[in-house]
Amino acid sequence: IDDLGATEYTLVTIALDETGSINGFETQIRDMLTTTIDACKKSPHSNNLLVRVIRFGSQYKRQGGPGVDEIHGFKTLGEIDNASYPKLRGGGWTPLNDAVYSSVGAMNAYAKNLSDMDFGVNGITFVITDGGENDSTASMKMVKDEIKKSVTGEVMESHVSVLIGIDTGNGSVKTVLEKFQNEAGMDKFI
Repeated sequence: IDDLGATEYTLVTIALDETGSINGFETQIRDMLTTTIDACKKSPHSNNLLVRVIRFGSQYKRQGGPGVDEIHGFKTLGEIDNASYPKLRGGGWTPLNDAVYSSVGAMNAYAKNLSDMDFGVNGITFVITDGGENDSTASMKMVKDEIKKSVTGEVMESHVSVLIGIDTGNGSVKTVLEKFQNEAGMDKFI
């Protein structure tokens, strides 16, 4: 934080599904990561974006913790090289609640630190998945409360949350993800 030079920042978190069901879709999820980073670079405010990338799957549960692994914490876009991201390897169950809760919760904590130092803060969360919740520590209520807290808690000026479905041609997966988006209070489902 001490090295930040602007007066306002947008925090971006990208959460990548790395569960067993992504076998065959690893490239699509990684392509969506690259597309999201590239879109951030095209923003007129790209110098004021700080990006965090995580992946989720039950294989990352440690000592009863959430099924989330941080690839990197908040970094400026200039520090990010798309080619350096690890290849995704599907395995485990889908802790979708944990992924959203960690994405928004870490963003809220970092935004609070920035806000306390008189920075203006906005946020956007992208969660990329091909399946619904089936193995989280966090409850749906915890997820919904954390999303609501990002703006009503006056931590951020604005926050947009986007659930991105990969290979949801199967109607049941699309229905499950649309239901999740609505119950969690996420802004959009694509």
